[in-house]
Amino acid sequence: LSPTTSPALFNDALVSSPRDLLVFFVGCVAMVGAGTLYSFGAYEDRLKDALRLTQAQVEQVGFIGDLGVYLNGPWQGAVADQLGPKKSCAIWAIALFVGYFGLSLATTSGPKETAAPAAV
Repeated sequence: LSPTTSPALFNDALVSSPRDLLVFFVGCVAMVGAGTLYSFGAYEDRLKDALRLTQAQVEQVGFIGDLGVYLNGPWQGAVADQLGPKKSCAIWAIALFVGYFGLSLATTSGPKETAAPAAV
């Protein structure tokens, strides 16, 4: 490279509008969301403690998550083909939010304490 030319990565033509930056940002968010199941090990202990699950039950939760990722691929692709990338990405973003919001509610509130029966 000569000192007067810049690499293509830093070329002004790469980012020609605010829309390009928005697309880049949304793509980064989608990449972060796409790998969230792989971080299950990071929060499985909290899930186990908050919901008082056995290790086998926690492993079942992880397995169900794996099934959801791998078995939904074909119909998610069909939805993307029918609706286009914007609508399908919005649908999956909402689904991801709802799923993790539910998980957050479950782990922060946990099961309700039950009172021990009074001795008679």
